[in-house]
Amino acid sequence: MCTIAAIESDMGWYYLSCKVCSKKVLNVPNDNIDEQGDEDEMGFHYYCVKCKVKNPRLMPRYKLHLVVLDNTGNSKFLLFDAIAMQILNHLCNELTGSNFEEMQDPEDILLALKDLVGKNYLFKIGIERLALRERIFSTRMALTRS
Repeated sequence: MCTIAAIESDMGWYYLSCKVCSKKVLNVPNDNIDEQGDEDEMGFHYYCVKCKVKNPRLMPRYKLHLVVLDNTGNSKFLLFDAIAMQILNHLCNELTGSNFEEMQDPEDILLALKDLVGKNYLFKIGIERLALRERIFSTRMALTRS
């Protein structure tokens, strides 16, 4: 059993993904050039590398950076969408709302996320041989809360 001590928000708490394939989309600059050869006002668009689609339908998905404590010390966990939904009981787009692109400040953590701090969970983690050397572990499941 461990306690969530903090949520590190400096890298944001969600990412934008392609609604079709669920992979992270890239925000890339437009390369528009008009008839005179002048560049139009520089803008950006989203691109899904897997689907090879410009401006795919977007879906926000969780990526929570947690600091957890137990009786042996502390560790950092990165919880992606499926595991984060298990402990939050909300889809990411329920918390971001329809204006998820407008949230620019990664420090803006919602109350629902702040409420995780101080709560206890039992996380099931997977450890592979490479992970032991690199100290990278994957979270498989959040089992209980007290």
